[in-house]
Amino acid sequence: MVWRGSVGNFRFVPNVPNYFRRDFLLGLVAATLIVISGHASAGPQVVKWKRFPETISPDGSYVLGWGDKAAAGDVAYSEMAYATPRADLQKMEGIQDYLMETRRGKAPLVLPRVEYFSGVEGHEAKHGMTFAWSPDSRGLLVIYEEPNSCLAMLWADPVMKRVTDVATMVELAARKTVRAAPGKTDRAKRMHVYYTRVAVVQPRVLTLDANFPPDVSLEDSEEEVTVRLKFKTNSDKTGSKLELIAGRVVAQEERREEPAFTDDGLEVELKDLSAKLRERLDASEKNALQKEQEEWLKQRFVLPTAGNKQGFTHRRVEELRIRLEELTGSPSPASGAAPLPPVPEKPKP
Repeated sequence: MVWRGSVGNFRFVPNVPNYFRRDFLLGLVAATLIVISGHASAGPQVVKWKRFPETISPDGSYVLGWGDKAAAGDVAYSEMAYATPRADLQKMEGIQDYLMETRRGKAPLVLPRVEYFSGVEGHEAKHGMTFAWSPDSRGLLVIYEEPNSCLAMLWADPVMKRVTDVATMVELAARKTVRAAPGKTDRAKRMHVYYTRVAVVQPRVLTLDANFPPDVSLEDSEEEVTVRLKFKTNSDKTGSKLELIAGRVVAQEERREEPAFTDDGLEVELKDLSAKLRERLDASEKNALQKEQEEWLKQRFVLPTAGNKQGFTHRRVEELRIRLEELTGSPSPASGAAPLPPVPEKPKP
């Protein structure tokens, strides 16, 4: 057989036997079907992901994770063991964070513009992620940040399968609160804002501190200003909305960092805060807190590393302290747990 022209426009030379042409066409059809079948069986893109173990929801149904960015189209998600490093980390085209289901294996919620990673591989330099779960696991605040700046703030509703960008809502409320405070008007114009003391103290009630550091200039050398905000979260068909229900400038004496504790010190602080919180609750609330704490202990027990367990405990201590402060209306001092010992000085040569 001889053919002329392009592959897509070939023709047979006359006088070629019919049976030869028939067999050739049958072979061509079979080869085409094989090629089509091969494309069809290629399967979906497989996105490998790893969880942030400390971010497990109170009911254990959800967890935050990081992995490959998913392309449009058919995608399958495959979880990697926490202890298995991603050898291809440096070659990944991009990192995407997700809210994953732990039990039913449903498709995850993508967290737009959140690209943090952390694990046995290390963590993203000069970046961090703050999160706060609602006690009923029906809401989650995620903040992606760098020093003195918020890169993304999202409210995720895992039940309704919605993620809402709330960064502008929160920042506008914070700046409005600063402008309304006597002598603070100019500080509302500062460029950067970052967030601390973040907790969902009860279902649909979020509290956080918005901090405005001085701009790097000779004209703005005054101290950082902090406002404490409380929001009620509401959801509808268009997404989630935050309604400001309280906001005030925090006095300098109220601002303090979370103390650093040893592992034993964290346990003492955990028990102390739980006891103080129970004293402020009625019978039904005490039972709910007891069940919540029991579930929390079960989740901590199965975390993969001692570092994960310490971070999980530290977050719980911070959350309970904020809940107690919101009930009492005053800062809750740390208990008598021993802080971390000072770093010994190096001997002089």
